[in-house]
Amino acid sequence: MDLFAKLSAVEVKNDNRISAADRRFCEANQQAYHDAKEALEGVCKLWEGIVEHQKDLLAGIGEGHYSLTKYVDISHISAKDFIEKIEELPSAFISSLVSYFNSTYKVSIESSEIQKVLIPQKPDYRAWDPDHKAEVDYHQKLQSMKLTYQQVLDQIFIQLGGRTFIERAVDEIKEACHNAAWNTYYGKQQFEVKGDTIRLLNYACCCDEWLSRAKWKPTNEGRAILRGVSHFETGVIGRHPHNIAFLLGYEDNYYSTVVFEDCEKVKQVRMFKNNRMDIKFASKDLAEQFVTEYLGRVC
Repeated sequence: MDLFAKLSAVEVKNDNRISAADRRFCEANQQAYHDAKEALEGVCKLWEGIVEHQKDLLAGIGEGHYSLTKYVDISHISAKDFIEKIEELPSAFISSLVSYFNSTYKVSIESSEIQKVLIPQKPDYRAWDPDHKAEVDYHQKLQSMKLTYQQVLDQIFIQLGGRTFIERAVDEIKEACHNAAWNTYYGKQQFEVKGDTIRLLNYACCCDEWLSRAKWKPTNEGRAILRGVSHFETGVIGRHPHNIAFLLGYEDNYYSTVVFEDCEKVKQVRMFKNNRMDIKFASKDLAEQFVTEYLGRVC
């Protein structure tokens, strides 16, 4: 079998780690990134030709240096501008894919960590390099690279650590709940369980009494735990029961007690001026289950 036949026999398989919708997004962005790179390279060469042609036309006519560029103002637009855009493309491509997966699956993949692996790192300008070879090599590598979405996916899945996107998202919700409910420095819990109610004692809410009418809202710590409560109630990430969504939003709330009428496991939240927030569950067993699964029994 000749080389062409061997290549033709290779079956290109879709990446089964992601959904069809994910794949369409990745493929569209990869194509846009590759086309942008080729287009910018073409424009860069075209611009360089325009500038050189202007210099040839105006050279030696005795009008001084500025006559070389008076019709093409290279002080504002130069080939360097297009090169800088080309060098920014790999980072923009990685950021676009990571932002998509973070938004779609409610996870916190670190784009910067992927860029460290896939994109050449700037040379240490303090190192002795009189001929600037390291800098030239860095820019050549950056301009010539052409990433694929599979390369980015490989790094995303390394960060997932063997988990699915959903598993990672649930772990992050529970980790945020745990961090909000514990003083990790002293290893001390900032909550207590009283029957069917969990009392959050560590600045879980605040009350603004400006203009004589109190406004109530959970703090970042309280919001983190309410996201856990929402997932505990529904088993769904990123979609909250109505009044939990209201508390997690940014609309003014004038009530210290908010009842969750559309929930079965959790009944209400009550906020106090001393920053305590009580979450009442449908039973003592459910309150204990939430502590075990989301807040944790140890720091």
